[in-house]
Amino acid sequence: MNAMKLAAPLLVALAYGPAQGLAVPILGTELASFAVLGASAVTNVPTSTIFGNVGVSAGTSITGFTTPVTGVPTLDATGQVTGGALHAATSLAASAQVQLDAAILTLNNTTLFPSTGALLGDISGTYGPGNYDGGAGLLATALVLDGAGSDSAVWVFRFTSTLTTSTTSTFTVQNVGDGSNVGIYWVVGDAATLNGPSFAGNVLASAAITSDGFLTLGCGRLL
Repeated sequence: MNAMKLAAPLLVALAYGPAQGLAVPILGTELASFAVLGASAVTNVPTSTIFGNVGVSAGTSITGFTTPVTGVPTLDATGQVTGGALHAATSLAASAQVQLDAAILTLNNTTLFPSTGALLGDISGTYGPGNYDGGAGLLATALVLDGAGSDSAVWVFRFTSTLTTSTTSTFTVQNVGDGSNVGIYWVVGDAATLNGPSFAGNVLASAAITSDGFLTLGCGRLL
């Protein structure tokens, strides 16, 4: 992860993450505490609303919020970050980065997550729980994840290059009961560009994650 750029309004909530029904753990405890985690930098374009930790490691740059002191967790005086703190190169952020690398390896393990089907170009449509693979993903219109009544449904979407969502796209998760053990994971080999207006799930991208400023990430994390 090289950098992240966030923009208003962004809501990140700590849900749709652990997927406790899985036989293998995906997000470690430290990683799961972060709503936003970058490697070199995190840049906020006010005004975001984020629930959870915001961190960077091994880089030290977090801008657009209160400037954190390197190695010392700093609360956000702007009030945009709640339920967490700013972590610039703290031990917690460093541990989370190690766990992020492990999570990506786990999710890319096709033995643990054998492919359910191929993703070709536009990923708009309705998908049941499963593991889906593609090159470059584009969400142009409506994406529906239908859990068929299971509150422990898991979706893993893997892209070898990029993921882009358009300004006209929508995202719906349905038929998942209370969603207590649901897992949604987006593993992106390069950069994710989330243009909103809505998205969900844990985005694990190797190069960068950016938003156009009108994204609501109702459930999940940007990692």
